Amino acid sequence: MKYKRIVISRKGGPEVLQVIEEELAEPVAGEVWVKIFASRVSFADVMSRKGRCPTAVCGQRKWDNVGHWLTGLFLSVLQAP
Repeated sequence: MKYKRIVISRKGGPEVLQVIEEELAEPVAGEVWVKIFASRVSFADVMSRKGRCPTAVCGQRKWDNVGHWLTGLFLSVLQAP
């Protein structure tokens, strides 16, 4: 099964956003599959894209993925051992 995600290819304006299609890997223990119905870009996403997001706001997360706020349905949950 394939899925699409939007990534920030480098720091800059909206033109650095790219849609990537990838193969969906099977979840492993402690992970879930979520069918996403809606997602939004947050202030932290915008600041990360511009390269100006302080650790206090963005934490230590990678800056290449956007849309961490979402609404969806759990499809599969695997319990951690």
